[in-house]
Amino acid sequence: MIKIQLFLISYIPLYGLVYLQLVADKYFQYQKNFKSNKILNNVLLIINENAVFGYYILALILFPLLFFIIYLGYRIKKDKGSDQLINRIKKSDDNIISYLMTYVIPFLTAGINVSAPIVTNFVLFLIIMIIYIRMDLVYLNPTLILVGYNIYIDSNDDMKYLTRNSSQAIQTSRQNHEKLKVTRITDSFSYIAKRK
Repeated sequence: MIKIQLFLISYIPLYGLVYLQLVADKYFQYQKNFKSNKILNNVLLIINENAVFGYYILALILFPLLFFIIYLGYRIKKDKGSDQLINRIKKSDDNIISYLMTYVIPFLTAGINVSAPIVTNFVLFLIIMIIYIRMDLVYLNPTLILVGYNIYIDSNDDMKYLTRNSSQAIQTSRQNHEKLKVTRITDSFSYIAKRK
């Protein structure tokens, strides 16, 4: 279940961009019919007319993120974590960019007002979700990076870490033989508590 939540969280930027694309498409489609010359008034009118879709997008953004924050807080308090010396780590930045370019851009370029691409995009979304979960790619999560987390890959045992620590802080703790509190989220994805 948590892997599905992490997958949905990874697409939060897409949900926002899809809604922005809808508003922009409607704005340019009906630009000549607006009674006001004020862009903001016209955009607010479009948002108001598409409020139900906006609420769905808001739910897609808030619920998975809130669920994950509650789950992570629960795991940290219940599990208490274990003190571990973190091995050499590397950032997963290039993987995140590849993920965005490969899976997010196709959804945006297809358009959202045509029913055929909506169906094919939904099927593609399900296929990507199944692969994401089965291949344990939960660390490919641009949203977590955007909200201030760092994601690292352990170069020795292929463990992935979510943390607010910088790579320098983790390297310093390793050099000082200082153990950090680690809480397991999934089999290969763990949370490292902030270094004191």
